[in-house]
Amino acid sequence: MNTNRKFILLSVLLVAMTLFLSLVMPSSVSWVEHYDRHQESPLGTRFIHEIISERSHHDLTNVPLPPVDFRRTGLETAGKTWVNISRAYNPDSLEVAELVRHVEAGMNAFIASRPGDELVSRLGLYFAPESGATGFAAANPFVTDPDRLTVEFNRMIETGHEYRLETKLITGRLSPRADALGTDITTLAEADGQTFFMQVRKGEGTVYLLTSPWLLSNYAVWNPEFEPVAAALLSHLPETPVLWDEYYEAGHGRGDHPLRVILAEPSLSAAWYTLLALTVLFLLFRVKRTGRPVPVIRPPENTTLEHVRKVSRLYQEVDRDGRIADKRIRYLAYRAGLREPTTDKEELNPIAEKFGLSVATLESVMQAYKEPKRNRQKLLQLNGRIEELLRRIERY
Repeated sequence: MNTNRKFILLSVLLVAMTLFLSLVMPSSVSWVEHYDRHQESPLGTRFIHEIISERSHHDLTNVPLPPVDFRRTGLETAGKTWVNISRAYNPDSLEVAELVRHVEAGMNAFIASRPGDELVSRLGLYFAPESGATGFAAANPFVTDPDRLTVEFNRMIETGHEYRLETKLITGRLSPRADALGTDITTLAEADGQTFFMQVRKGEGTVYLLTSPWLLSNYAVWNPEFEPVAAALLSHLPETPVLWDEYYEAGHGRGDHPLRVILAEPSLSAAWYTLLALTVLFLLFRVKRTGRPVPVIRPPENTTLEHVRKVSRLYQEVDRDGRIADKRIRYLAYRAGLREPTTDKEELNPIAEKFGLSVATLESVMQAYKEPKRNRQKLLQLNGRIEELLRRIERY
């Protein structure tokens, strides 16, 4: 088993063990602000979604689109209420203009979120986040804080109802702008003079803006202390058909994770899933056992010349140069058609005529065969004559 296969099998075992432990071990309660209508976690909105559905006599439509796409898709909004409960609603100027256009045409907008600058500016408001308040997670709901706020709802002041909340749980305050004095703006709820719930009338519709969305979460409905607050907030919701926002409830907005942008487009989504499928296929085929590497076989070397050099050097070192000369003469006789070197002219004349050789030269070479005394100079001259004769014989 190769190293890659061991590594992949170990990774699979670790993933399987992690999944098994996640199934058998109890999970902790998540206090993440997602405001998802499918979740029963403390900061989900499943229960408030069911309450609003019952109040509207189940005339509730889940809309997975931002307001900027309502007209493009032909969604009818007049006489209905668009409900947005999310961690932060920060639309751009184009979407704010489209939202206000729908409100002026008769749509109500109930927004429970931390608003962006473009939205509050268009509504003629200021939004000032509370210092040190980073959301619901900044406070521990199980710790009693002596620093409490008195929350008043204008519809309940006459009955004397007062509610006390943690200071850090009011995440920001709203106030009218100086240039919006002629706008129909009403304070609906405040905490010790800090307004966190207002309504702004625009044309034939109304915008309800709540800066602390957790007051409409599952936790607020569960907790007996906060349940009257959630009920008071919902008392302002118009009794009209509801358009429940699914686009922003889990944070689908600007600045969200890049994968959401990719998965929102069909072409990018198809490319992403294709990439994942190819990655899985690559891993599957990479796990397969590979064959042994093919060895590189070097072709056999021609060692004939090297052998000749070694033999010649051996003969030279032992002073046996004559032996080499005799072998060369025997080779010449063999190429000329003679069985043995000879000086017989009757045998040499036909060969000389056949190959156009000099009889005297051929005879002198044959006479040197097994000559007893030959010096170095004579051997060199003899080798030259043998080479000349061989070249002429090879021509034929």
